[in-house]
Order: sequence, then structure tokens, then C-alpha cells
Amino acid sequence: MKRLILLADDSPTIQRLVAQTFHDGNFEVVAVSNGDAAIRKFEEVRPELVLADIYMPGKNGYEVCALVKKHPELGGTPVVLLAGAFDAYDEETASQVGAAAHITKPFEPHALVNLVVSLLPKEAPKRAAASAAQPVTSTIPPPASMPKVSAPPTPVAPPASASPTPVAPVA
Repeated sequence: MKRLILLADDSPTIQRLVAQTFHDGNFEVVAVSNGDAAIRKFEEVRPELVLADIYMPGKNGYEVCALVKKHPELGGTPVVLLAGAFDAYDEETASQVGAAAHITKPFEPHALVNLVVSLLPKEAPKRAAASAAQPVTSTIPPPASMPKVSAPPTPVAPPASASPTPVAPVA
């Protein structure tokens, strides 16, 4: 079962970028365009992680985070705040509302994936436990039966777009 991410951002561009970033992975992204819709959708879909823009219509990302953290059952859900490069990000408020981290837009897709993966538990939630409990059969032969390689592999250069994006955990 795919791991569910709730994205609250009023930018259609960010919504498309995040959806494309997680499209091929083990994730499903549910996007809403304002904070009020995020709160309603949070209760409905019960995501494993929330990405919330700090400036959007309705409730802002800080308010969404505070409400998520006060939820009696789902208060442990990590919230990542999204801040524009020129937005005034308030680290103190983020810490007070319990944000797990923030990332600055625009961001490199791999930086967002790395951040999300680092905040999620290794195992999927109970709703996916049945599929996770299935035995895994490996098709990789044991090392003794693997063919010998006569030459070392050729190193692959990282893509030119592999520059790091600032990611900061909230203290």
C-alpha cells in the first residue's frame, strides 16, 4: 500500500511538482489549495505526513501544523512547512506548533524525497500492515554464485542538477 502525503499549497506549480516527485515511488499525494481544506482532508485521509505552505488562503501552514499536532489520534503525524525563498519563515513559531522541519521553495525534488523519507517510520502504518506481512522472495542469487567481474564498474557522475537544497530541521 502506498504511503499517503497530504500537501496543502495554493500553487498549482508546487502541487504538480510534488505529485511528479512522488509519482514513481511508494507514495500517494493528496493535494488541497488552502489550509481549511487541509484540516478537513487530514481527518478524512489520515496521512502519514503533511506538507503545508506557510502562506496560503484560509489557515496558514503554522495553523495547520498546530491543529494536526492537537489531533487526539494523529497528533504524531510529522508536518513539514514549505516556505518561499523570500517568505519570512518564523522558526520560533514553527517550533512552538511542533513542525518537524521546513524546506525552502523552490527545492530540488530529491531533497524533498530525502526529507520525507527521513521523517517517516521505516514501516508503513497499520492500515498497510497486511500487505507488509507477506513473505518476500528474493530473486538475487547469493554472492558465491554471482559471476566474477573482470574490470571495476565505471563510475557515474551525478546529474548537474544535484546541487543541495537548504533543508533545516526545526529545533
